[in-house]
Amino acid sequence: ATLTSGLEKSIRDSEKALELVTEERQFMHKHEEHIQQRLQEQEEALQKSIEVAMTKASEVALEAALQAAALTAKNVMSSVSSKSAALAHGVHSRMAWQRQGSPDSVISS
Repeated sequence: ATLTSGLEKSIRDSEKALELVTEERQFMHKHEEHIQQRLQEQEEALQKSIEVAMTKASEVALEAALQAAALTAKNVMSSVSSKSAALAHGVHSRMAWQRQGSPDSVISS
């Protein structure tokens, strides 16, 4: 009888241990699912923030490129304008010099 009761106790203890292990595994599984979900949410949030940052960086780069292009255009226009003015001044000076040296201007004066 002692052997049988000892076996029965051992079986009951093993069944209790099995229940505890099963409960622990289920708890850990739920906990793991929760952790996986949190990590997935963090991954998604990071991906979104990277996308936003990359979009913002693209916008800033585009804005900088447009400003640089506008500045270049302004500088080119300013340079062309000053060269045109210098050229016009040169033409006027040459025309005035030619008038002064021409026989008509000598006679009329």
